[in-house]
Amino acid sequence: MLPIDGFKVRIVEMDSFSFDITRGREILRLDGCDHPSLLGFNLIEADPFLFVYNEKLFLFYESMKYGGRGVINMISTTNLKDWTKPITVLKEKCHLSYPFVFFNEKTNEIFMIPETCQLKEIRLYKGANEDLTDFRYYKTIMRDNVVSTQISFSDSSVFIKDGVYYLHTTRQIENNNVLELYVSSNIDGPYCRHPSSPILKDLKFGRNGGALMTINDKIYRPVQNCAVGYGGDLGIFEVNEISNSNYMETILSDNVLLGKSAYYKNGGHHFQCVKFAGKYIISTDAKVQNKYVANRIFDKIKILLRIY
Repeated sequence: MLPIDGFKVRIVEMDSFSFDITRGREILRLDGCDHPSLLGFNLIEADPFLFVYNEKLFLFYESMKYGGRGVINMISTTNLKDWTKPITVLKEKCHLSYPFVFFNEKTNEIFMIPETCQLKEIRLYKGANEDLTDFRYYKTIMRDNVVSTQISFSDSSVFIKDGVYYLHTTRQIENNNVLELYVSSNIDGPYCRHPSSPILKDLKFGRNGGALMTINDKIYRPVQNCAVGYGGDLGIFEVNEISNSNYMETILSDNVLLGKSAYYKNGGHHFQCVKFAGKYIISTDAKVQNKYVANRIFDKIKILLRIY
């Protein structure tokens, strides 16, 4: 399906952390889809994941040209001012997005879990060099054999705590987002269903809007607010407990991006924070609506039919 709504990426820095995105000082924009045409967007850039390694800040994100498949691009910086040119670090025969990159202390290796829902799989890719300019297929850690699944394994990510791997992922079943939780003692599995899974069966909050993140000793889960349409807004949950036997979370906000500034006038669906160079660095994306009438009519039909 050709894209009706586009996304663009924005990075800000803060001296002290806040979910109030207006407090951030902008340090980077990727605005490839700011000028849509009658046919669609020239370039969509979304799902920006930050990763700190070897005194560098890396930004991995989905990049998709009009009519093509999404690939994973990367840029990096050492000083928050000068960024490298974008390079493609992962390309497959299927659409790729949501490039969650993380360091696995048990094996001293860097992995990526991109979204590969078209394959009905969750795939693990390994960084092939120190510059993180190439990721290669390592293992498929989950496959979906559920016939009723409309969309398999959206926006998957792993949270590591006390040597245990907690895998969040979403299936869309009967037009509902079902957030599931799996657990393993090894990064490559096997993964078993957590006793608290599914965490949510909810169109509004059942899909991640970024990986779980620990900030000032608290664990947060960004969520997409799909009740206002795909990419319409972002919410935040605080994870109160996560263990082999229990999982508890409480909602802090259901409106983090939509309308907070002109940049987010149409919403957005991603939020992540890391610490780098003494600052809190926050990555978001913002939804861009195609102004052309034909595309807007189709977008309204898509929302009514709950096609995300």
